[in-house]
Amino acid sequence: IEGPVAALDILDSDWPVSDGRHYEEAKAVCQAALARLTSPEAARDIFISASIEAAVPIR
Repeated sequence: IEGPVAALDILDSDWPVSDGRHYEEAKAVCQAALARLTSPEAARDIFISASIEAAVPIR
């Protein structure tokens, strides 16, 4: 996944669950990264946590 735009798109459209603490936080942090309020690395870290929470494989 190439950055917060792609991560947010996946969270909004292809995510297997629509709840979870890390899922909600990942959406918020990806949006913050797009607004340059946080780093893309922070968005990546929480996206990985959301992936683990939802049992989404990470490559």
